[in-house]
Parts: sequence; structure tokens; C-alpha cells
Amino acid sequence: MTDIDRLHQALDKDPSDLTLRLALADAYEEAGDDQAAECMRWLAWEDMRPEYIPHYGPAECWHWWMTGDTDHPNSVLPRSLKRFSPASGWGLPSRRQAEEWLIGFWRVARRAGWVPPSEVRHHLRTDHVDPGTKKTYIFSEC
Repeated sequence: MTDIDRLHQALDKDPSDLTLRLALADAYEEAGDDQAAECMRWLAWEDMRPEYIPHYGPAECWHWWMTGDTDHPNSVLPRSLKRFSPASGWGLPSRRQAEEWLIGFWRVARRAGWVPPSEVRHHLRTDHVDPGTKKTYIFSEC
């Protein structure tokens, strides 16, 4: 088992652990996968991760979103990335598969000149109520 595999296993237990995600970024970099490392660092800096939705069934329970229509703003990707994303695959059976799916089109986007927005979470409006946090996070165009 590689360091990457071990770190993914640890993230499965706590997907919100930013220190683990940064360690995973370092492991990808040490393995020569700079794009995966960059994506993992960006996810950590922005405190982002796929959303777990068990009622979607085991084949599609980990999700990314492109809109703020979710109670989990940590899983909303910047809209500027959408044009590079596959038409399908937004729900996957594991957190790791969801993140590797993102890394796949992250590479395509970066080769095309896309620049990851910094501080995406600062582009939020809080003008609707969310039952959990008393706020709804609506992403503006990034």
C-alpha cells in the first residue's frame, strides 16, 4: 500500500481533515503527480470535499455540485470549471473516486489555461436560511 492509499483511507474516516488533505497533496507531489497535488491543495485551502448523500444509493453517494442548491457548500465547485467537466459522473460510490474524478477534469482545465479561483468561499451570499447553519450559501459566478 502506498502513502497515497494510506492517506486516502485516513480521509475516508474524516473527509474534513485539512491536514490529511495537505499531506495527500504532498504525497501526490512526491509521486510526480503535480496536478493532483495542486487540486488537493486547492480543496484543502478552500475547505472543499464531495458531499455524502447515502439515499442516492451506493453507486452515486458521493457528489460534487456546480450550484449552491445543496445544504453542503463545501461540495460546490466553481462554475468556471463546468465547461471542462464530464457530462456524467457527478455522483460516485466513494469519496476517493469522486476526488479522482475531479482531478481528471482539473488536469484538462489547467491544460486549457483555466486558473483556479482563490477564496471561492468568499464569493458567497447569505441571503436565504439553511436549516443547519441558518444560512444558505449561494455561489456567485467565479
